[in-house]
Amino acid sequence: MTLTELERAMWNAVRTRGAPPANLNDWLAASPRQSAADLVRVYHLAYWQRQVAALSATFPRTVTLLGSDRLLLKYIELHPCTEPCIEQLGRNFAPFLAARSDVTSRALGVAQLEWAETATLLSVNPSSVVALPRRLGDAFAEHRLQFVPSLHVEHVAEAAFRYWKGESATSEGPGMLDVAFFRPQHTVLHVLLERDEAHAYELALGGATIAVVCSAFSSLPPEQAAQRALQVIVDWFGRSWVTSCNR
Repeated sequence: MTLTELERAMWNAVRTRGAPPANLNDWLAASPRQSAADLVRVYHLAYWQRQVAALSATFPRTVTLLGSDRLLLKYIELHPCTEPCIEQLGRNFAPFLAARSDVTSRALGVAQLEWAETATLLSVNPSSVVALPRRLGDAFAEHRLQFVPSLHVEHVAEAAFRYWKGESATSEGPGMLDVAFFRPQHTVLHVLLERDEAHAYELALGGATIAVVCSAFSSLPPEQAAQRALQVIVDWFGRSWVTSCNR
């Protein structure tokens, strides 16, 4: 057995839930006190406990709502961590929950918020941020914005947001909120966005020009729409969200 084959066999033995592989004794020698199965079991248990502990630390409120580790184990089985930073293990947890019919909108929303907070903290720092351009006139409408890596916006049930904040929210309710997470310095902050601002952000994130971004406010009377669009864009620059503003 080559070293690569040995590493793969050990990885599969540790990662696979259930009984040890049948050919375990072919590549792992027992010790005087423990069988090969007992030796693997030590690593197997440590691996799964460490993964569950990492997920629970990232999603404490979600885990409380789920009520057990069953879905955590299933998720780890389907989405093993391949990053040196174990906190990245939870990257796909919210989409995993979204694909299930047995997870409430509140639990899903809390998972989205908890991951957004972690992802914002773990995101790389931008090389620079830019100030709102001056004296561009009509040309500004043709510009496009790029945002800092740490900016994450989540659309979640209001009950999920209230629960994540530690407030009482017993019903699921139909209300939805848009929550933006960002890290201007070393602390993760969040702010609630109005739906029109969230829509404007979605357009800008997709590469739309400023002129198209401003269409998110077209339901308002023209003068109010212009004022609202200007205020939102000024806020984006003021929060240090923008890394570039170019044609």
